[in-house]
Amino acid sequence: MFLFSLECCYIRLEYYYVAKRRDISYAISTAGITVFFTILFNVGAVVVYPLNQTIASVFASNQDIIRETESFLRVVLPLLPFFGVCVNATSVGRGSGHTAVPTLIEIVRIWTVRIALGYLLAFTLGMGPIDIWMPFSLSNAVGGIALAIWVKYGKWERAVIKTTQA
Repeated sequence: MFLFSLECCYIRLEYYYVAKRRDISYAISTAGITVFFTILFNVGAVVVYPLNQTIASVFASNQDIIRETESFLRVVLPLLPFFGVCVNATSVGRGSGHTAVPTLIEIVRIWTVRIALGYLLAFTLGMGPIDIWMPFSLSNAVGGIALAIWVKYGKWERAVIKTTQA
């Protein structure tokens, strides 16, 4: 339900973008990123993080699985809000018609930071499962920061299709 309301926010962004109300489009985009970041931070850090063992034990009884789940949550939850920034910023790109930069950032975030670094740490350097989770979390932060900078300073507010007055 929450993600549906988030997409409605970007439908609204499209409306004001097409109406050439770039100030309102910008306000919607920054508010969406701020709200999503805040909610994910509060839910992740305040609610889920202290309960990670309890949450893991609901889904599995094997202690090895529970320990690995706790390890995953300890590493991923602190930087999870940056994933929300990634979702929001790519929605800004979709809503404004500027998809190239967010797509490029997402490709680098996932294929370079998450997959390549995860493989390097876990298999090449033999560091184990925890070092698969670290690049996963780090990729959210790198992508979220890069995309937030793009929303703040990028040229997504400019029209993609130039119109002429008849």
